Amino acid sequence: MRMFTPIRFLMLCACLLIGFGGLYAQNGTVSGTVLDENGDGLSGANVLVGETGKGALSGLDGSFQIKGVPAGDHVVTVSYLGYNKFNQTVTVGTNGNATVRAALQLEDQELDDVLIVGYGTQRKRENTGSIAKISSRELTEIPGSSIEAGLQGKAAGVQVITGSGIAGSGAVVRVRGINSISAGGDPLYVVDGIPITQSNFLNNDRGGQNNNPLSSINPGDIESIEVLKDAAAAAIYGSRGANGVVLITTKRGKSGKPQFNLTTRVGISQPTILQDLVNTDEWVQLYLEAWENDGNTGVPDLLPGGITVDQALANGTTDWQDLSTGTGFKQEYQLSMRQGTEKLKTYTAISYLDNESYLLGNSYRRYTGRFNADWSILRNLTLKASTSLAWGRNNKIDQAWSGGLGSAQSNALPYFTQDQTAGFSNPIVFREHRDWRTIETRSINTATLEYKPIEDLTININGSYDFMDLGDHFLEDSVITNTFSIAKNTATQVNNWNVNGYAQYNFSFLPEDHKLSLMVGQEAQKFTTRGSYTEVSDVNQHLYLDWEGTENSDTTERDELTQITTFLSTFGRANYSFRGKYLLQASLRVDGSSRFGRNNRYGWFPAVGAGWIISDESFWKDNISAISFFKLKSSFGITGNAEIQNYLHYGRFNGPNLNGIVYNNDSIAYPENLENPDLQWETAATFDVGFEMGFLQDRFTIDFGFYNRESRNVLLEATVQSSTGWKKQWTNIGQVRNRGVELSVKSRNLVGGYNALKWTTTLNVAHNRNTVIDVGLTPPDALQGSGDTRVIEGHPIGVNYLVRFSRVDAQTGLPVFLDADGNETFEWSENNRVIVGNVQPWAQGGIRNEFTWKNWDLNVLFNFSLGGKIYIDHAKRQLGVVKDWNMDRDIINRWTGPGDTDAKYPRLTLDPTTYGGMGSEWFYNTTQWLHDASFGRLKTVTFGYNFRFNPEKKNVIKGLRLYFNGTNLLTITNVPGIDPEVVRDHNGPQGRNISPNVTYLTPPQERIYSVGVNVDF
Repeated sequence: MRMFTPIRFLMLCACLLIGFGGLYAQNGTVSGTVLDENGDGLSGANVLVGETGKGALSGLDGSFQIKGVPAGDHVVTVSYLGYNKFNQTVTVGTNGNATVRAALQLEDQELDDVLIVGYGTQRKRENTGSIAKISSRELTEIPGSSIEAGLQGKAAGVQVITGSGIAGSGAVVRVRGINSISAGGDPLYVVDGIPITQSNFLNNDRGGQNNNPLSSINPGDIESIEVLKDAAAAAIYGSRGANGVVLITTKRGKSGKPQFNLTTRVGISQPTILQDLVNTDEWVQLYLEAWENDGNTGVPDLLPGGITVDQALANGTTDWQDLSTGTGFKQEYQLSMRQGTEKLKTYTAISYLDNESYLLGNSYRRYTGRFNADWSILRNLTLKASTSLAWGRNNKIDQAWSGGLGSAQSNALPYFTQDQTAGFSNPIVFREHRDWRTIETRSINTATLEYKPIEDLTININGSYDFMDLGDHFLEDSVITNTFSIAKNTATQVNNWNVNGYAQYNFSFLPEDHKLSLMVGQEAQKFTTRGSYTEVSDVNQHLYLDWEGTENSDTTERDELTQITTFLSTFGRANYSFRGKYLLQASLRVDGSSRFGRNNRYGWFPAVGAGWIISDESFWKDNISAISFFKLKSSFGITGNAEIQNYLHYGRFNGPNLNGIVYNNDSIAYPENLENPDLQWETAATFDVGFEMGFLQDRFTIDFGFYNRESRNVLLEATVQSSTGWKKQWTNIGQVRNRGVELSVKSRNLVGGYNALKWTTTLNVAHNRNTVIDVGLTPPDALQGSGDTRVIEGHPIGVNYLVRFSRVDAQTGLPVFLDADGNETFEWSENNRVIVGNVQPWAQGGIRNEFTWKNWDLNVLFNFSLGGKIYIDHAKRQLGVVKDWNMDRDIINRWTGPGDTDAKYPRLTLDPTTYGGMGSEWFYNTTQWLHDASFGRLKTVTFGYNFRFNPEKKNVIKGLRLYFNGTNLLTITNVPGIDPEVVRDHNGPQGRNISPNVTYLTPPQERIYSVGVNVDF
């Protein structure tokens, strides 16, 4: 038996200490402190240790401690909203612990953002063009079914006019003014590299509304939007870049374990404003007053609608607006997953939207699915694929001039009752006895093969397919037709194929100070559009779309002409920088298009841009430390516009069975459009100059630009000499200039840590002056829009061309007009029309304030439009001649007798000839209905709370955000009785360009209140 001696005891203790020390060294502790930019402790920062999954949140003093970290080298990552990520490699070794001191810096988003440009990416710092970027978070703040609303007030020089409160409606987007007259004026939309189908006129303006092709794109799938505004940025898209380019990039997978996100939002909507109309007693009083003013005595035998005065008064008042509107319910849900390995990264999402408007019977429902994948097949070969499928159903009712709320505000007189079915006088009957739906199926698909044969050379081959099937289904029963039920089906199918390939080579030389990037490629695109129409009378009404004809049915079927459009392009770009501060960019695109004449099938679109980062010069760094960044930039280039209908360069006949004209019992064809083999692109030559500045380490940044854009060869549909036998010809005879300035300012007013208030303000404002230089010999009435808007040389596109109203004669109550020379006259004549304003604003923009305090955040967006005119086209029927329309309550300010010097409106009459010999009340277009269009709007307020979860704990929920959103909460304007932000839908691009600020019973926008939940797990 061995003795337990002291020496043996000490040896045993030493062994135990070494053993336990070794065990301890295997699991150590990482501790440290997180500091903000001022050196103060930053609470609530997220600290993660490498791939261990272990992490912690920093405490009130910024300290943290993470235990159980295995021995070895680890990358500690510290992140906090609004700050750049901090990474430090630490070693957990024999001493069992490591210390980190993380001093975070504010994000330099303004300068280090990576911008998506045509066929590639580029750092904002190195870009010489004018590009506005809108993030996913900004885009989805405003509830809605379409992406355009999310752009409003967020990019200088990008004017977004939300059209109306109709579910699924779109907006008019104008980048740096209106460039075109008869051709399309909307920017080119490119989704994941494919120029998509975007025509608003696939359904014309059926029912007083246009189709919105962008409503099938789910905003929740979008990572970012870049708006290319100047020629240096947009010329790479050549013939379709003149109106600007909107690049839409969808979300993609990320490395790591599957990350799920669930977003949901529910809310209600109401109209921002409704008209104040008179009741039955008041309307009858107005009618009788007009009756007597016209020299009649007693009472009329019958009122409009065929009833007597006593019957009308006995009927009381029907509030047709109240019966046509209500509270719309909105709900949207999206579930997405991002995950990735070194080889494969995917993004998958599904969504559901049910968007009821306040207009009863009107809603838009959409289902979407998206799958994006990035597969690294080999070390230098990657396949990227994107596919989306959307199905949308728009339950429609007539709008504006076609009925619905428009009828409720016009020819649905207050004494009419709900059981009346005659004409368009009962919007309720039409809503309940007409089933009208537009069903759209849309799929946008892209595939990209990216190959890097050597380190600095990248070759991309892309193929894409955009498919749209649009069906307009209409069923009207015998209550409306008074004969038999009628079913109509208009089907439109668009196939859009695109294939392109390009190679990019980046290299440095002589020595590393010189950097050059070269890109060259080719692209081909083909659109086919097919249409058909079917009408069946006397149908049995079964389930929707499951109707059958009877033996007495009469069926009409017609296949429309299949239209084909092709583009063939070659393009290239070179970016050069010297020492990272002298920048030069040049691009060239050559486009060929089937839309233009055989003599001008191809167009050349070059651009060049230059920049100088002066703040990188030693003399600047040594003397002007307060300005941390200063870049001068300038560019010049030529872009084009090809947005016209197909085949306009051909001579065309209006053929048999198309026009309903009959001669000797046979349909006839007659010459209409004269051939023009020289028809070509509109071209826009744009010069830009500007600067970008950052103050105090970019706490305050400015982006300023001046541009001058001359649009030449503007496409016009001109009339030709009748002796030629033709009516009109498409030709390039116009010239338009847009000249303006843009200013974007971002200020980080307060940048405290977690416990302090943070406040960021972003302002953008733009002024644009539009001038028509030349329209040849085309007279004003040949280039017209709604509400007597016209195009006239020397003035902006869309001038208000009206007879001037001077006053009401105090003795006679008759209207006094001004003739063309400015002299007062009682005579009405359209020859006295003059230019009295224009539809374009003098300035427009937005102010955004973002506040963060601890877990709370508040975002407030205020957008505004200053100057320009708005024309209320329906007012001539509601504030003038009394006939078969309801009247606006402002008619109380009419002339009531001799000596009435305060009258705003002339004496009432049933006969329009009373007003100076006017032939019809529909001619009554005067300055009385023209108003200053300026407005300011509290567009959106979002108030949220973010729950924080310790990443060290294995919580199912990784992040949770609750928020409230209000949209269109307050409007400041002098426009009477209507929403000042309005777009009247039109049957063609010309009206869309000339008459955006003309309303004719257009439904007002929605005021929306919603709550949402965003969960990460």
